[in-house]
Amino acid sequence: MKNLVEWCESKNLHIVELDGQHKVIADTINKLYHFLLLPEDGETNLEIREFMALLIEETESHFLCEERYMEECNYPDLKEHRREHLMLKAELKEYSREVIKGKVKLNKKVLQALKNWLVSHIMCSDKDFAKHYHQHISNQAKKN
Repeated sequence: MKNLVEWCESKNLHIVELDGQHKVIADTINKLYHFLLLPEDGETNLEIREFMALLIEETESHFLCEERYMEECNYPDLKEHRREHLMLKAELKEYSREVIKGKVKLNKKVLQALKNWLVSHIMCSDKDFAKHYHQHISNQAKKN
């Protein structure tokens, strides 16, 4: 079965903890995508709601962790990155609430939007941060 979010080396930040968290989020989006291929029933709907809640939990935990890394290396764009996290989290929570309440059905268009959000966030904002982080680590190593 094909995944919606295919993981490849270019998505890695080369920060083991954050890369692992990104992969977990991608896997959760893929699991939600696979639910679209199943016949709709009460059990599938329950699992979708559970995975939506899990996606929120994973995302919130990841954002906190990522922001800790940013604080540790005095990332100059932390405030803007945190604002982006807050906005993304609010959008995800709102959509999830609608799915969990049964007001909106999970569909490919929404999952495609989640995929686009994840990939663009990693490839733009997170890559900029990773560059700063690795430079910071390199400078710290030279001092010691």
